[in-house]
Amino acid sequence: MIIHVRLGNVRALTFEWNKEFGSWPLYKKTSYHCETIVDMPYSQLIYTSGKWTPARRAANDEQENEKTANNSSGTDRD
Repeated sequence: MIIHVRLGNVRALTFEWNKEFGSWPLYKKTSYHCETIVDMPYSQLIYTSGKWTPARRAANDEQENEKTANNSSGTDRD
């Protein structure tokens, strides 16, 4: 069973209960890239903080707009 709650645009709280997680550890907290993961018996709680923001990626951010000239009046030479 998975319960996912959004807390704004970026923050979220996810709770997952699964028998495959097992009864150990009783409590273990780890953090990765602005996410806090808490392992508990048969469950896992993941909190994604608001510090993380996705990088804006547009197709033309780093590219220069270069126009190529088309010479339609010319002829092809062999």
